[in-house]
Amino acid sequence: MAKPKLKTPAKRTATKAPDKPKVAAKKVPAKARTRKRALPGWLEGIAAFFRETRGELRKVQWPTLQEALYLTRMVVLVTFLSGLILGAFDWLFAQLVRIFVVGA
Repeated sequence: MAKPKLKTPAKRTATKAPDKPKVAAKKVPAKARTRKRALPGWLEGIAAFFRETRGELRKVQWPTLQEALYLTRMVVLVTFLSGLILGAFDWLFAQLVRIFVVGA
């Protein structure tokens, strides 16, 4: 059986990429050019924390008022139902303990 011929990749010629057009440097406002004061190490860490937190909070997709109200109702309803179920179990076990342990 004859071996199939494998295609060889075409030879690439070394071509120089076209030069990118030069972009004029953006002018930075004088206020932005001023150098920030150096903070002590521990204070710089706290400042960085708040900067990063602020950046992350900008990425959050906040719920609408309707979504927030709906989810709040659901939490209250589930909490109320859980309380009823746990209360019923507590009452049942209290009655069982009263009957079997105390004997009354």
